[in-house]
Amino acid sequence: MSKDTFYIFIPWYTERNWKELSRLTYGSPDHCGYYKKWVERCDKEVIRLKANGAGVQKVFIKAEEYENYCKEQKLKCNSESRLLFVESKISESSKMN
Repeated sequence: MSKDTFYIFIPWYTERNWKELSRLTYGSPDHCGYYKKWVERCDKEVIRLKANGAGVQKVFIKAEEYENYCKEQKLKCNSESRLLFVESKISESSKMN
């Protein structure tokens, strides 16, 4: 019997976008701590997820696109709207394929 595979899409950021998203969400580019620590923590989680059979895809978020999305959708910049934004990017991408 084969194992069911599940897929996880993870919001991912460059360091510049990390700081800008922190500023948009919390009012401070340093609120979320250090980018490198975040990357290390997330990379460990990606390894764990893959070891448990998950397909993992990083979805890069550009702060400007995300901010525009929130304005268009009349959403606050927060973790929930980031996940909705990622979902919209995945949906867009699947329509193009």
